[in-house]
Amino acid sequence: MPLIRSRLVRRSWPAGPIHLLLQAGLAPEAAAGRAWSVWKATRELGESSGPERRLIAAFSRRIEQLDPASPLKPAIEFLTKQLWIRAQFTIGEAGDAVDRLSRVGIPILVLKGGSIHAEGFASAGRRSFGDIDILVPAENLLAATDMLIASGWSSADGDSPAYLRRLAEARLGTNYQRGDHGKIDLHATPFHFVKRDALLEAALWRDARPAHLAGRKVLVPDTENAILISLAHAPISGSAEWALDVATRIAQRPVDWGKLVDLARRRGLVPSSLAGLSYLRLALEIQVPDSVLADLEQAPVSAGAWLKYLSNISNRRPRNLAEKAVSRVADRLVQREGYSVFIKDQEEVTVTRPLRLPSWRRSPKATIIVDAFLDERHGLVVPGGPPGRRLAVRISMAQPRLSRRVYFDVTADGVAIARLRARLGPPEGAEKTLTFRVPLPETQSSETCIVIEARPARFVAPSATEDFRAEFAAIPFRLLSAVVL
Repeated sequence: MPLIRSRLVRRSWPAGPIHLLLQAGLAPEAAAGRAWSVWKATRELGESSGPERRLIAAFSRRIEQLDPASPLKPAIEFLTKQLWIRAQFTIGEAGDAVDRLSRVGIPILVLKGGSIHAEGFASAGRRSFGDIDILVPAENLLAATDMLIASGWSSADGDSPAYLRRLAEARLGTNYQRGDHGKIDLHATPFHFVKRDALLEAALWRDARPAHLAGRKVLVPDTENAILISLAHAPISGSAEWALDVATRIAQRPVDWGKLVDLARRRGLVPSSLAGLSYLRLALEIQVPDSVLADLEQAPVSAGAWLKYLSNISNRRPRNLAEKAVSRVADRLVQREGYSVFIKDQEEVTVTRPLRLPSWRRSPKATIIVDAFLDERHGLVVPGGPPGRRLAVRISMAQPRLSRRVYFDVTADGVAIARLRARLGPPEGAEKTLTFRVPLPETQSSETCIVIEARPARFVAPSATEDFRAEFAAIPFRLLSAVVL
């Protein structure tokens, strides 16, 4: 492999404890035994990360073979059962969503860990996952969003239903939750960064195979697309289940390697494919043909695609200013080359912070009378009119006991037009007044109904602790005044 490409692709390889656990689970026995011994000597099971615990559960049978007398055996068995039970609840909730979407004729393609489970691979029983990834055709996104909302699913980020509907066709994916265990990632595309190709999109659905998730009929990608999807997520993932999934498919399905290389080229996913497959071949000794790595090494890759690959790696951790700048440059370059990239919400809906020096010296006729009672939702009626008008609102609320972000979604006649965001904090209970200004849409009607709704900073499950609610739940507020500018 050319030296520069070798250095670049190795930057996204799993490292540290994650690499040791992948070796323990997937490498030949001698290397696996050494890796498990090093992990035990340097890590404590009780202090391990979530990705580590998921890999330990997935490889628990292999670990028992490597270390049959380990004192960790009871704890690993308990951990494995715990994650398995949680996964069954997640699958069950997803099955209900599949039922509802199928009833209205929306095709469903299950991706990543969910597809491994749906295909019934022998290793799937101990493969845990944080959510079930499902893909629906682009023309069904809005209908799927409405169906999930109507059946009790909420945004994992606390977005209002109107906000979700407005962004359904702009986002590449949205995370939904229901109850304590239901977690779905609804996708418009299987990739967060990919070169647009209508023929490949059609072929993805055409080549999909039938499978079953929680007893419901679903579709899963063919082997080559499934591997490519896992490899595409490898650079942006802090976990490493992608390696387990790809290794499982290579071991249990025939792979058309020529098709996989062609897909990687046409999708613009050569860097992540080369990185993932070279890691499996060189670090874990998985049977990836040398000719496949040679073909990927020689495939042309644009500067924008390399920059985007590197910026995706930096997304695993808090980024510095230079890394953020590289990411913005990469986005511009690859969009010119026909790639789709993640769209920030503020590109579709205005996101605004409090004004520092608000001005309220306006005509009294433009002032809107409001009731300053305490609630999580306030409505007001403003006159209709041409574009260019703005609505300024003053709200107040009690300061929370923890420093935290607060959000409000704003709709006009039921359509999301803005998100207000601020940071509040101690002293607890002190009243804080905030002023925001948002653009009003053009309307031909004489009046527009504006609703301002406090939103949680994250989904709050029924079993959430009081500390979690204090940090993330919606905060009631007073609408003090409003002015059309």
